[in-house]
Amino acid sequence: MPSQRSEVFQSQLISAPEKRLLMRFVKSCTDEDTPTDEQREKQASSVNFDEYMEAMLLNERLRTIVSNALIFVEDPKSISVQHGRDLLQLYFSSLARYGTGSALLLTNYGGSELSQAFCRVCAVNGGIYVLRREVEEILLEDGAVSGILTTAGDRVNTKHVFVSSMFDPGRLDEEEIVWRFVGVLQRSILDGHPRTLVIVPKGIGSRTVRVWQFDSSLGVCGDGYFVLYAECVDGSGTEEDIRTALARVLGESYSEEISHGVIFKHRMWRRKENGSSPTNVEWVYDVPVEIDFTGAIEQAEALFRTNFPGEEWFPEQVSVVPEVSEIFHPGDASDDQRHDASTAAEEPVEDIVTATSGSSQTT
Repeated sequence: MPSQRSEVFQSQLISAPEKRLLMRFVKSCTDEDTPTDEQREKQASSVNFDEYMEAMLLNERLRTIVSNALIFVEDPKSISVQHGRDLLQLYFSSLARYGTGSALLLTNYGGSELSQAFCRVCAVNGGIYVLRREVEEILLEDGAVSGILTTAGDRVNTKHVFVSSMFDPGRLDEEEIVWRFVGVLQRSILDGHPRTLVIVPKGIGSRTVRVWQFDSSLGVCGDGYFVLYAECVDGSGTEEDIRTALARVLGESYSEEISHGVIFKHRMWRRKENGSSPTNVEWVYDVPVEIDFTGAIEQAEALFRTNFPGEEWFPEQVSVVPEVSEIFHPGDASDDQRHDASTAAEEPVEDIVTATSGSSQTT
């Protein structure tokens, strides 16, 4: 997807009239000047963002491009006009911010590094990690959790417990299945773009599929190889949608292009409002499939603010690290089972993000 003005007018993907309409629409959504009366009227009369794009004279092709490659929403009818405008502003305000023409960043070594970075931030602000232990039992007292007992017989006192929703099926709605693919290639799917995102929109298959390609510079594969990752954007997709997207990106004989690969399904658990649990237990639920980690971060922040009101979210100043003995009470474990605890690290968090080398593509 061309993202700069010059790229739009050089692109062969859309016609000259479409280019002018697209640039006019983008400017109307991202311009910081006061909107015109016409823009206000169309925004007020539109029920959703799709209607707003149509009112701004964008045809179906342009609406598909904006939805899938600029705001990354499969169904623009599902979001408000203001939300759509905000997402478009976010995209264009992110362009070239980190020295490339892309609005996207990728984590080195895979997305799990974000969890490790989060753990480091917690550690330097006083968090303690107990390693090589499993939870044997959650201890209750007066209807609330007072601590946990580990498999080594150690007791950890606590005021709050955060538990993955997968451990309490009684509080879950029916599971949602998201189909995914991961494989290794020996060539890039797009010449000149070793790290790229290709979007196969709804209509080619029954659901939109996002296809990511990563190269060895991210530390996920060896030199000369590429990792291909595909996922349906929601739980109504099927295995056939993944196969259709791979055929679109790699060709009908795509299986011959893949050195190693697997299509698999991932169970996503959704929140259920009813049910009972101890007062200080918080259930952590899967977030919807999204292009970034916004949902996970928002859920983490909401849990933090609920349980620690008045405390600063991501404070800049490092707190005093508590003593391990204040919360951790060793049991009868053997010497080689004694706890490992990570305390505050003195070194700064290492950079774990790399800008993509190309803009998102729509096929």
